[in-house]
Amino acid sequence: MWLILSLASVVIFTAVDLLMRVLAVKSEQPRTFSFIFNSWGALFAILLFIGELPSLSLPTSLPTSHLLLILIAIISYGLYERTHFSARKHIDASTITILFRLAPVVAFTGSLVFFGEHISGQQLLGAALLLSSTALVIHKNPHLRLHRPLLIALFSAFALGIGWMLDKPGSQGIPASLYSFIMWVGPLAMIALPSLSLTQLRREARIGGWKVALLAFLNVFGYFIYLKALTLESATKIIPITSSSSTLTVVAGIIILKENTNVTRKIIAGVLMFIGILLLR
Repeated sequence: MWLILSLASVVIFTAVDLLMRVLAVKSEQPRTFSFIFNSWGALFAILLFIGELPSLSLPTSLPTSHLLLILIAIISYGLYERTHFSARKHIDASTITILFRLAPVVAFTGSLVFFGEHISGQQLLGAALLLSSTALVIHKNPHLRLHRPLLIALFSAFALGIGWMLDKPGSQGIPASLYSFIMWVGPLAMIALPSLSLTQLRREARIGGWKVALLAFLNVFGYFIYLKALTLESATKIIPITSSSSTLTVVAGIIILKENTNVTRKIIAGVLMFIGILLLR
C-alpha cells in the first residue's frame, strides 16, 4: 500500500509543479499569490480533517520535543511557501525542478544525521547523483547566473528539505489529516508578514481564478497521501520515490510547456536524477 500511495503522490506532484509554473508566471506579486494559494490549501486541509474527524484518534498530549519538531516544520514550510513562487516566476519548470532536488538530499541527509536512519554506499551514490544533476543545470547556464531568483530557489529547496526531514518524526502519533492541517494553516502568518495589500489580494485572486483552488486541492491531497505513506514505511524509501515526480516534470516541462532551452543538459540531468532516486531506495 505504501508504494501505491507513493506513486499516486508522484503523479499529483508532477501536475502541481507544472501548474505552479504556469500560474507563477502570471502572478504580479508572488508572495501575495502564495498567501491565496495557501489559504485555499488550508481550507481544503480543514475540510479533509473534519471529514475524517469521526474516525480519528486524536493525541491528548505531546512531549515538548515533539511540539518543537512541529514548530520547526511550520517555520520551514513557511519559509518555503513565502519564497518559492518568486523563484518559479523567473525560472522555468523543467529547470527549477532539478534545482529543487536539493530538497530530498537535505531531507535524506538530515534523516540520517539527526534521526539515525541507515545509509549504504548505494544510497550515498544516489545522493551524489542528485547533487550532480543540480550542478549540471547550474554550471555555465546563462539563464542561471548568480542572481536573486537562483538564490531564492536554492534557499526554498533547503527550507523544503528541512520540512520533509521533519515530516516523519513530526507526524508520528498524529493523524495524517491533522498534521496536514497544521502544516497548511501554520505557515500562513509567516507568508503574510509584515503585511499584504487587500487590493493586491483581490487582483491576484482574479489572476489565478479557479486554477489556484485546483492547484491547492491537488497539493493538499498529494501531501496527505504522502503522509499516509510515511506512516507505513521509512522516510528514506518514501521521499526518493515521491521525488521521482521531478523526472516527469522535466520531461513534461519540455514537451507541454515548450521549455526548449538547454534541452540536452536537462535530459542528462533528468537521467542522473532518476538513477540517483533509484539508488536512494
